Amino acid sequence: MTRTVTVQEIVAILATQGQTPSVINAEFLKYSGIIPDDWELIRQPIYTEEVAQIAYNTNVTVTVQPNRIVVAQALEDQITDDLVGTQIARKLATALPKVNYRAFGFNAIGY
Repeated sequence: MTRTVTVQEIVAILATQGQTPSVINAEFLKYSGIIPDDWELIRQPIYTEEVAQIAYNTNVTVTVQPNRIVVAQALEDQITDDLVGTQIARKLATALPKVNYRAFGFNAIGY
């Protein structure tokens, strides 16, 4: 019996400590070169004291909380060589070197 795994989403997590979610917003991501210029928002970003969430038309969502930054990329049932979610996480860590990073995680979600 052959079993296959279908990966639906790739998630890169930067565990942090004590950051303010409002530090990261759609304008910062775009103008710092973290997000490509041609990406468009699929809805208005969510900004509260506890979370910031920015979703793009490329199936990438950036969620920021006081203890983590999560970059999720939905794959729509196809593995691609272009896992931009991990590249976005790397660019974020590079652009924000003073954030108190604790760990990095990489998860594949599927069935």
